[in-house]
Amino acid sequence: DDNSHGIFAQSVGGGGGAGGAGSTETGKAETAVTMYIGGQGGSGSIGGEVEVNNFGKIETLGYISHGIFAQSIGGGGGASGAATGASEADMTIGGGASIPNGIPIPVVGDPNDPDNEADGGKVTVTNDGEIITHKDGSYGIFAQSIGGGGGYGGTVSSDFAGSDSFALSLGGKGGNGGDGGDVRVEVSGSIETFGARAHGVVAQSVGGGGGVGGDAKGKTSNALGIGGLGGNGGDGGDVTVIRTGTITTHGVD
Repeated sequence: DDNSHGIFAQSVGGGGGAGGAGSTETGKAETAVTMYIGGQGGSGSIGGEVEVNNFGKIETLGYISHGIFAQSIGGGGGASGAATGASEADMTIGGGASIPNGIPIPVVGDPNDPDNEADGGKVTVTNDGEIITHKDGSYGIFAQSIGGGGGYGGTVSSDFAGSDSFALSLGGKGGNGGDGGDVRVEVSGSIETFGARAHGVVAQSVGGGGGVGGDAKGKTSNALGIGGLGGNGGDGGDVTVIRTGTITTHGVD
């Protein structure tokens, strides 16, 4: 059958949970200061190590049916919760609006913390036997490690109505992508493929994409909205392929 690999070994980290939403609603007052903070999305789990050793014969007959398919994938980060609010205030502050001294600005989590990045694990494949694939898109060995994608920074929105009001909205920062793990493939036996686009060995390590920064939006007479920064992409790991045996491909591309 198609999509039927000789050996399929993988480890996939779980995705992070979504952070809870925060919301407020404040009635009319002479001066109102409202703060709303969405919860931080959970970190994705790290992909575990994957190791495959083949000393026998593997043969596949279907399309996209690799001899050995081994991968480790870090879990994606969870989405931070949205923060929304509605407030009505008549603010009688002389001159420009200002934030009073002493009001703390809390920080929930650190998207740059390495513990918040779900890396792909190390992948090792050794072939001391024989691998044969017959159809298109069927690799002899496909080994990869992929870092988890960064989570989405939560949206912050507000709706103020008043004769003199000011709102500052900051979108959450998207989480950083995890790093791809090291990938090592050793071929001391034989690999032979007959289909088109059927490579003998494909080995890759891919860093996870950075998360999307959250939106900031509001409806006020004086508003400053700053969208969150997107997270950094992860790095790819080292990729090593050692061939002391034979690799033969008969197809095109």
